[in-house]
Amino acid sequence: NITTLRGVLEHLPHWEMIMLDACLMQSIEVAYELKDVTDYMVGCPSETNAYGAPYDMIMKHMLKGDAGQVARTYYESYEHGSGAIISAIDCRQLDQLAEVMQTLVPKIWGGRKEISTEGIQYYSPFGSSSSYRPEPYDIEGVMYHTLEAQDFALWKEAWDKVNVYCGATDEWATVYGPGIHNHLIDRDHYSGMSMFVPNEKYVPYQWMDKFREFRWYKAARWDETGW
Repeated sequence: NITTLRGVLEHLPHWEMIMLDACLMQSIEVAYELKDVTDYMVGCPSETNAYGAPYDMIMKHMLKGDAGQVARTYYESYEHGSGAIISAIDCRQLDQLAEVMQTLVPKIWGGRKEISTEGIQYYSPFGSSSSYRPEPYDIEGVMYHTLEAQDFALWKEAWDKVNVYCGATDEWATVYGPGIHNHLIDRDHYSGMSMFVPNEKYVPYQWMDKFREFRWYKAARWDETGW
């Protein structure tokens, strides 16, 4: 439980970096929940590489607190092999991103609107036909395919301050084998960071209720959309 994890970490000394070596953890909801307990976060928006993190190569960078180099070394170790997608973000910049989102979220989703996710990078192994599990879509892909050019430029300026490093091969090996969820479909507009996109199909499974528990829900003014 991410909210519980944050509650525990708040009672510990501040972290320079947290690396989440678990599937589907590099999301804006997780990042914003942990932003006050760490400066940087490294993780994978999809399933983690089937062969595991190359700890023999990244430990020296972890000990230095160099999140960007941790992610870069991780990526480069698999770039010409099984493939990988990994990113590092600066959590200290997330409040500024939230301020930008406050103007955009009500504009896009106000009145409980739904958006088309066709052509947007997604990172779930369960496919678009599933509703019993939420699908993580790439946050930059969502913004690019949804916003007018001027609004997207405003969002991208804030995002570029958050983004430290993102590397992705065209495909990456996972325990689920080949599939669109571990295949890059929009190289020009991906960020290595996922987001939850509200949809009525999630309501019977209480995913909207879960979404409301995260600090990101109020920080980005989702509470003004009807969702």
